[in-house]
Amino acid sequence: MRTVVLLVLLAWAWVPNAEAILCAHGKKKIVRIRASGCVGNETPVPAEDLGQGPQGEPGETGPAGPITGTLPSGVTLRGTFGMDFAASTVSDIAETSISFGFTLTSAPEPVIRPVNATPNDDCPGTVTTPEAAPGKLCIYEATASNVESFTPFTGDENTENAASPFGALLFLNAMNVPGRAFVDGTWAVTAP
Repeated sequence: MRTVVLLVLLAWAWVPNAEAILCAHGKKKIVRIRASGCVGNETPVPAEDLGQGPQGEPGETGPAGPITGTLPSGVTLRGTFGMDFAASTVSDIAETSISFGFTLTSAPEPVIRPVNATPNDDCPGTVTTPEAAPGKLCIYEATASNVESFTPFTGDENTENAASPFGALLFLNAMNVPGRAFVDGTWAVTAP
């Protein structure tokens, strides 16, 4: 009987008409789903009269949930960056940031990879497939023009060629003025 009730409840959930009701047919205890109402010697069965079955067995523990807080060792994050501005004086500066969205257990070492740089042990990827060795922040330039220097800093702007466990600031100094200066690309960081 429990199987029949379960099937009836499942079928009832699939009836597109919100007015559908359950109808019991005489002494045979046959339950039908009707779109508009019971017919003949059928009587309506309120859903609450069907009751609840016994508690089922506990299920298996599911996979780990999403990452929150500290990024696990060996996990790689990737993103994009870009700066573009019109320089009016020598060494005009543009700034952008890279934010990991997670905390690393320690600050990664930033490595700038110029346009068309050959992959190496620290940064084995490319601008289209950014990768980073554990403990490295690889910054891959896709395009760059009128760049005197392109440097990562910690978030407090005090430490040059460095990052923090949360991300990094990127500074672009223009070489020629007046003129447009830009750099953009991708990045990857792998937790130590």
